[in-house]
Amino acid sequence: MEKSYNKYTNETLNLRCFYLRLLGKLWILPVAAVVGALIGAGLYLLVTVTFGPGKMYECTSKLCLSYSYSTDSEKLIEMLDNSYNAYTWNNDILTTDVYVMNPVMEELQKTAPEITKEEVIASTEIELPSDKRFMHVVVTNSDPDKVEKITSAMLTGLTAFGENFDPKKGNPYESIWVIQTDPVKVISTDQRLGVATIVGAVAFIILTFFALMIFSGIDEAIFVPEDCENRYGLPVLGILFKDDEKNEIFRNELSASYEKYVAGADRTVFISTDSVDSASASEKDLESLKKVIGSEFESSLEKVTALSVPGKVLENYRNIGTADGVILSVPYGKRNATMTEHLISQLQKHECPIFGIVFSRADLKFIKRYYRVK
Repeated sequence: MEKSYNKYTNETLNLRCFYLRLLGKLWILPVAAVVGALIGAGLYLLVTVTFGPGKMYECTSKLCLSYSYSTDSEKLIEMLDNSYNAYTWNNDILTTDVYVMNPVMEELQKTAPEITKEEVIASTEIELPSDKRFMHVVVTNSDPDKVEKITSAMLTGLTAFGENFDPKKGNPYESIWVIQTDPVKVISTDQRLGVATIVGAVAFIILTFFALMIFSGIDEAIFVPEDCENRYGLPVLGILFKDDEKNEIFRNELSASYEKYVAGADRTVFISTDSVDSASASEKDLESLKKVIGSEFESSLEKVTALSVPGKVLENYRNIGTADGVILSVPYGKRNATMTEHLISQLQKHECPIFGIVFSRADLKFIKRYYRVK
């Protein structure tokens, strides 16, 4: 008997079977999305909260600015744009102007002498909105008590700066007063938690989808009879379904093939390719065969003997050597291509004819979808 079967590593992929199986696994994607979202959120919180910097506190104050009407309007606008913009306030005025920082530090000497000028500058940011009548003072620090005291001192210094109106010294403000001061609050650390959650979910969906495609593509298991025939070069006599489910079309196919290839034999051996340790799998598959076509071939099936894969039991080699032929039972969706090839090789060495293959334990719903039958 010539080896005419194809190595499962070189066979052509059955695309219809591949995509049907892939569709059957798409329920994994929502699960992957949930897992990815949890991992993304967990990693974000781990980096930003658990191992991230300590809590930061913030206080925002809104001030109103009144300008000198005695200053030429064009000159005032030029002065505001060039000398009193957000950059100069944060990098020049706060660091050098004695009219601002002296009152600030004097106030802090009374309330919090441990706070230095450098810490005040590092903790304070001036924001100037497009409406030049307003100013926002934002104080940020890891100590909420310091935030409160720096804010109070800074507002004292800024209002004092407004009171020291002197156009000759280039001060454009006639007065500065506080409109409102927000309570000290914790700066939220989960501002991008939603983004991290979505990114994690999408990433896991993509990775899972490609993993499903790869593993489905390299899966050596067989899911349809034609793939079994192409791989091993042997006729598939028919299909046996799990839980002894029946279908008239496939039952008739099995009956016709059995009558043509097996019914006339006096002594037949039945071997399931996954019955390595014992003959239990072979016995169960043979029992399923009898339930499907036993009413038509009762006398013939009495001559069929279930055996385990030859190897552990030496007597099995003698049994297959004296048999008229062997029926192989190849289970649906099971990864045992190498053992099946090894078994076929052993049968050929012992010159035992192989009547054909029974494709066993198949999923009836999948087979119906594949062949488009009801």
